[in-house]
Formats: sequence, C-alpha cells, structure tokens
Amino acid sequence: MSDEQDPETKTEEPTEKRLRDSRRKGEVARSQEVNHFMILLGGALFLLTFAPFSINSIYELIGSVFQQAHTLTIDDASVGDILSELVTDVLIALSLPLAMFVIFALISGPMQFGLLFTVEPMAPKLSKISLIKGVKRMFSLSQFVELLKGIVKIAVIGLVAVIIMWPVMETFSAYTGITIGEALAAVYIFALKVAGGALFVMAIIALIDTLYQRYEFTKKMRMTKNEVKDEMKQAEGDPQIKARLRKLRVERSRQRMMTAVPQADVVITNPTHYAIALAYDGTDMEAPQVVAKGQDAVALRIRDLAFEHEVPVVENPTLARTLHAAYEIDDLIQPEHYQAVAEIISYVFQLKRKTVGGQAVAAGAGGPARPPEGSELVDRATATVG
Repeated sequence: MSDEQDPETKTEEPTEKRLRDSRRKGEVARSQEVNHFMILLGGALFLLTFAPFSINSIYELIGSVFQQAHTLTIDDASVGDILSELVTDVLIALSLPLAMFVIFALISGPMQFGLLFTVEPMAPKLSKISLIKGVKRMFSLSQFVELLKGIVKIAVIGLVAVIIMWPVMETFSAYTGITIGEALAAVYIFALKVAGGALFVMAIIALIDTLYQRYEFTKKMRMTKNEVKDEMKQAEGDPQIKARLRKLRVERSRQRMMTAVPQADVVITNPTHYAIALAYDGTDMEAPQVVAKGQDAVALRIRDLAFEHEVPVVENPTLARTLHAAYEIDDLIQPEHYQAVAEIISYVFQLKRKTVGGQAVAAGAGGPARPPEGSELVDRATATVG
C-alpha cells in the first residue's frame, strides 16, 4: 500500500485492516490544537483553584526577602544560600501548575484516539532524513495550513486579549501606590479574564482542527480498488476472517429469509423441529418456491412469524423433514415432490376460500382436501405420478 500513488486513484474508503495497521504504526488522526487547548484548560483550572495559594506563597517569599534585606550579609556564601532558597521556594510554588500542564497534555492524546502505545514511530528510518521529502514537507499544503492556522490563532487570541485589556488600561492610574498583594490580586483577576477568552477561542479552533485532521487522515488512508481486492484475497485465507464472513452471510441470509415468511402461502412444520415456508402464485411460477427454512429455534421463529401474519401453518412431519433436507432457499420444488406439495397447497387454498387461514392444522386430518380442478401444479403432479 504505497502512499506515492496518484491520490485520484484512491477512491475507496479505508478498510478496518488498513486503519488497524496504520494505528499499529502510530498513524492516527491527531490535532495539535487539542493539545494546546488541554494545556490552556489545565492552566485555567489552576488559576481557578490553586493559583491563590501559589500567589500567596510567592507574595510571602518576596515579603520576607524585603523584610530581612537590612539584616542580610552580602558575601559569596550568603548569596548562594539566598538564591538556593529562593529557587527552591519558587519551584515548589510552580510545581503544581507545571504538573497540571503535563497531566492535561498527556490526557489530550487518549481523548482523540484512545490509549495507544507503539515504538514504531521512534524506529530509525532513512526515509525520515530524505532531503527531497523534507523539502516537499516544508512546502506542502499541510504546512501552509499549519502556518495559516498559527497566524489566525495568534491574531484572534491577541484581539481577545486587547478587548479584555482595553477597559483595564483606562484605569491604570488607579493602581499607582498599591501594595504588592493588591497588585498580585489585580493581575490574578486580569489573568482569569484573558484565560477565559483564550480558552473559548482555542475550543473553537480545536474543534475545527479536529474535524479537518480526521478528514485529512481518512483522505490519506483511502485505497485503490486493486488494494481493496488484494486485501480481501489476503483476508479470505485467514480462518478468523473466514469464520466472521461466514457468520455474516448466515445472518444476512436469515434476515432476508425472515422477511420473506409473511409473503409465503404456507409453512409446513415437523411441528417444532423443522419448518419450511413455500410460496406459489399459480400463474407466473412453474412450481412452489422455498422462501424460508430452519431447524429448532429458527423453525419456531418461522412459525411465530407465520401466525403473526396469518400465513397458514400445516403440520406434516415427514414432508417437512424431506423438504428441509432436499432444498435450499429459492429452490423450486422438483417433480418428485409435486404430489405431496400440491395436496397441501390445494388444502391451504381451500382453507383461504373458507376464511380460516392462519390456523395451525394437521395435514391430512380426515384425509387431504382434493385439489381444485384445473390447477396447473396438480396437473403436472398427476402426470408425474402417472
């Protein structure tokens, strides 16, 4: 499956195997904008929950430095101790937001394509260092889209920040002479507003980019007709695939068969172990046709459908077993069974004329009803017997 083929020849949707193989290689539809959105969401949640504690820690740290400024001895040893303590306290204050950023960034992957672990993308390949392919990637449509997307994102988020900042800029003069705590509180509120606006914009961008990346990935994974045929040939040799296809064929055949039962003229039963439904219009059809057959649970389902749709059900164990063994769906009844089938169909037609169709009766109870004179099927049956 070479990706170097003409994209216009790839007209078929990717198969499950194609998608499964690409996933095994780490090739999935992914949006970097979702990663950016999740990181920003982690930052916004931090601002709403734990930021006041971190800000308070930094505020107390700065306050303690200024309070002890007149008692500090400036030399090589003390400067090292002070810097070490400052760095440690700042890292402790920032450890929680950094952890939230990392956690939310890691969540973004499974959100898009589920849990996936593969080392294949990290395997060294000469094609990855190809100069020609590298230049092609640099000037490809996807890179242009990424560049355009980045410009739009920066412009929109910048515009949102300016809109939020503009009313605040008019009141900057009121912030002169305030304490450090008040300044940090003002910055905190401003950061919340900007984060909220940026989060809204990033959510829209991430949604659009996710849809675009899925479209592009599906387009990239498309296959030619020959690729689909080759894959089907390979799959036919797999026992699991064979079993699955066989099961699907049986299920589809059974569904089609069940939809034909209401149109049948009679259902012949064992009475519970076998059921075979026949259709015969007496004009266009040369002989009765088998439209449904089954054993045990399937036979019971055919009986239930027949009762539900008022299709006559006739109990004839010997004939039911014989026809079930001799015929498949859509087969026409052969001359050797004309006589027995003709008697039952004639019996059913007489029942219909007497408006008692749809009731379960035993064929031949009191002797089978004689076929109506002039029946083409009965004429052929008589000729066969003669």
